[in-house]
Amino acid sequence: MALYQYRCKRCGDFETRHEMGSAPSTERCPSCGRRGSKRVFVPVGVVYRGSGFYTTDSRANGAGGE
Repeated sequence: MALYQYRCKRCGDFETRHEMGSAPSTERCPSCGRRGSKRVFVPVGVVYRGSGFYTTDSRANGAGGE
């Protein structure tokens, strides 16, 4: 189950859970009960941790990838 954010025209944003494979449906607003809320795209912040993913990444010893 994934967490999705929807926007009601009357009440604003709310979150709901449903399966990732299911099509985005028109969700019912939990505050006012109105149908027709639209799903909102929310970008996810990605943090890469580890020894590095590219040769140009900065390294702990100060030697660059050049």
